[in-house]
Amino acid sequence: IVRKHTGIQGGSVQQYLSALAQQQQLRREPSGDSYQRFPPGAIVDVPPGIEYQLVGSGIDPSRYVPAIQAELRAVAARLAMPEYMLSGDASNANYASTMVAEGPAVKMFERLQSEMIWYDSIVLMRALELAEENGRLPPGTSQSVIIDAEAPTVMVRDRLREAQADQILLSMGVVSERTIAARYGYDLDQERAQQ
Repeated sequence: IVRKHTGIQGGSVQQYLSALAQQQQLRREPSGDSYQRFPPGAIVDVPPGIEYQLVGSGIDPSRYVPAIQAELRAVAARLAMPEYMLSGDASNANYASTMVAEGPAVKMFERLQSEMIWYDSIVLMRALELAEENGRLPPGTSQSVIIDAEAPTVMVRDRLREAQADQILLSMGVVSERTIAARYGYDLDQERAQQ
C-alpha cells in the first residue's frame, strides 16, 4: 500500500509517523517509520489528508500475456514439446507446423517411456529378489524370470503416414505382421479368426 499525504506540511507527516511508531511500540511490534500491519479483512479509517493506494490496482494484466507466452515457449522448447501442448493455445499455429512440431515430442515421449520401463523392471527384479530372500518364492526364481515390458504407442495425428511406414518395413522384412498388429493394440491370431 502507498500512503499519500495530500495538502499537509512535512512536519505534520513526521508527527503522524512518530505517533504510528509509538502505537507499534505499545503493541510490541517492530518499529519502523512507515510500517503498519493490516490484518486480513481490516476496515481502515483514514484521517483527513491521507489517501491509500494499492500498488497493484493499476496493473493491466493483458500487457503481460506476450511475456507469459514467451516463457511458455521457452519451457516447451526445453521439454521438446510444441507450445500448444503446454499452453493449450494453438491459435498461432497452422496444421503443417503443428505436425512438424509434434515429431520431437513423440520421440521424447518414447524416450521417457523406455526410461520408465527400465526403472520399473529394476524395481520388479529387486522385488523378486527380496521375495526370494524372505522365503516367499522358491530359490532361483529371480534368475529364471525375464521381465519384458512394452509401452503403449504414442498416438500421433498423421496415422496414414505411420501406416505407410509400417507397410514399407513389412515389405522389407524388417518387422513381422504380429509386431505391427501388437503396435496398434491388436492380437493377430484373434483378428485373423474374426475374418
